[in-house]
Amino acid sequence: MNKAKIYDEEFSKLVRDHIEYNENSISCLRWIKRVGFKVAVGDDAFTALGRNGYRTGRLFGNQLYAHRVVWFLISGSWPENQIDHLDGDRKNNKKDNLRSVSQSINSKNIKMLSTNTTGFTGVVFDKRDKRFSAGFCEKGKRINVKCDGSLLDAVASLISARRSHGEFTDRHGF
Repeated sequence: MNKAKIYDEEFSKLVRDHIEYNENSISCLRWIKRVGFKVAVGDDAFTALGRNGYRTGRLFGNQLYAHRVVWFLISGSWPENQIDHLDGDRKNNKKDNLRSVSQSINSKNIKMLSTNTTGFTGVVFDKRDKRFSAGFCEKGKRINVKCDGSLLDAVASLISARRSHGEFTDRHGF
């Protein structure tokens, strides 16, 4: 099957005919029709774990992410945007944990980086000026948050500014 046609109506029908949403499965997907000698009806589908931490699988030569297939099966259409895992667990494909969002909003749900030294995403210590500063990106533009240079003020100012811009989750460093 041609990659350009992966989300056409014919392929969508194949997905609906062979896979069902099932929260008791490790990937929330189960085979309802046999697709090969290694697959039995009722087996968990898309159980492989990719290097990026997402569950993946193949259907008729097409590599698919489990969370995108789950979205298709519960909503009836293939996602046009990114699929965000609200709890940050890339293996948790339960329908209540998924939402279709833009890349900009999805980036607001990232976990704090391991290189973070302040304990707060968006707050940095400027060694040259010996003060804390805060900021974040919104629609591709850097927004610097005004603060007096103390850690406490930088965090408080950042929280207030993010609330006014919405969509940030608690996983984003608070």
